Amino acid sequence: MKIKEIVLVLRKDGVFHFQNRLIPSVRPGSGFAVGLLLEASEVDKDFNLAPGEGLLFISAKDIKEIMEALDKSDKLTFEMLKAPWGGERPRKLKVTDFI
Repeated sequence: MKIKEIVLVLRKDGVFHFQNRLIPSVRPGSGFAVGLLLEASEVDKDFNLAPGEGLLFISAKDIKEIMEALDKSDKLTFEMLKAPWGGERPRKLKVTDFI
């Protein structure tokens, strides 16, 4: 597999807004999530994986882009909620966030 696109996905009031669709979320709440759209690559054939399986080789560039997207999703979530959120990746608040 390879990363086709890194996307920010809005979840508002327990509903994901993705590609002009509304998808109910298992978890309630609002914020932004980072998603990876993946596509098949030659490595899937190399490893002779079963249908529905994939192997993602990730580069340092991919990790950097994902981290930037996570930072952006944290910022957008904070701006939406106007408060720290209780996620697994707590945002480090800055004084400028409150000005």
